[in-house]
Amino acid sequence: EKILRIKVLKFPQDDPSSGALIGRDFPAMAGVAAQVSRDINEKTGNNTPLWTLGISFHNLAGLNETLGHGHSNLVLRYQAQDIVRESLHKIGLSQKNFQLAHMGNGDFHAVIQPTIIDGPDTVRTITVDDMQKLSQEIDQRMDVLNSTPIASFLQRYQVQGLDNLPATFAELENPRDERCPGLRASVSIRPYIIDTQLNTHNERRGGAIMRFITEHLAETATANKQRWAQTATHGSAPGPELPFARPL
Repeated sequence: EKILRIKVLKFPQDDPSSGALIGRDFPAMAGVAAQVSRDINEKTGNNTPLWTLGISFHNLAGLNETLGHGHSNLVLRYQAQDIVRESLHKIGLSQKNFQLAHMGNGDFHAVIQPTIIDGPDTVRTITVDDMQKLSQEIDQRMDVLNSTPIASFLQRYQVQGLDNLPATFAELENPRDERCPGLRASVSIRPYIIDTQLNTHNERRGGAIMRFITEHLAETATANKQRWAQTATHGSAPGPELPFARPL
């Protein structure tokens, strides 16, 4: 455990396609984050659960078919950095207050410190309202990305010469479901209450957090895909799966 913690904490590896942490390091990082949050709660007298974020960006297949794998990674990096990371910054979180990892394909996991010490006498709690703002910020940034001309986006990275591109990302075909074009995201934000008696090994505790995020993100993504398809077919559908859950 000692060697693993040194490796993960001092030499975390970034995924070159997204700029986020490599998914294999997430359990150890999540376990450490859980321990840090527990220590801060004990110091401040709070009992705030760790916040978890799962986000799945859909239609990578459409990106790959249209832009090619290399250029699609530019979009994936934009989604990780300019959408997820900047949305976290927007609600007042600094880099040290969260850990974001790319779990593969279009899936990202993050753990968010629930209690933040801004100064000797200043303690800030990340609330459900903050998480609601985070979800809204991600949605708004996704809307902006979808309205962006693909050619203009690529020109920012000096990419030219691709022909027959859709006008905007919103018009990007989805080869897996033609009823759901464009770029879409499923977001799951939930509190994770740590069972301190379950296991004190950071990586194993972090593995439980990872499975928690994976399970709830899968449920949200499945519900969203069904809702999007129903909306495309019938023009209306039940309300979306809530991206967050209030602590009990």
